Amino acid sequence: MLAKYELADRLWPMLALVGGLEIIVGTILTTIMVLYGNDYDELYGTEESRGISQACLSGSMILWITACMLLISIHWKIRRLMLVYVFISTILGVYIFILSVIKMQYGLSLIEKDSSVSGCGGNQNFLSSAPCLLGLLTLLGSAIHFIGNIIVFTYYNLKFIQPCMIKCNDTI
Repeated sequence: MLAKYELADRLWPMLALVGGLEIIVGTILTTIMVLYGNDYDELYGTEESRGISQACLSGSMILWITACMLLISIHWKIRRLMLVYVFISTILGVYIFILSVIKMQYGLSLIEKDSSVSGCGGNQNFLSSAPCLLGLLTLLGSAIHFIGNIIVFTYYNLKFIQPCMIKCNDTI
């Protein structure tokens, strides 16, 4: 049977993988939003689409920053920084989920508005359904982020909280 500290040490490479992938995804999403965000806003031309673009950009930047926090905390074993990461990452996961729901609602409202117009071409239907598809992909990203957050919290629990509880029980 594995001791709890051995299990925590076995989770360390997975934490490095989560942090590295979050940096890669955050960098790619930020680059895409910077390069193509204006085109997306001009295509739909509404205040809602501009707000969604700005929310996506800020979310991807926060994802990158929290991933850097995770990698720094596991490299130098800074407990407080990892705890801050867990809190901010949980809030970010909820933020990504809410953003995905807003994107899907915006996409569905575009589809509803365009369906009332007769004679829509196939290209117009694709443009109307693109925000809905992006919302579904964002929802998938939220679920994956949640799984990564569970891995980090499990590591934090096994590495820092459980040993404190065992030491406290030994002194009683």
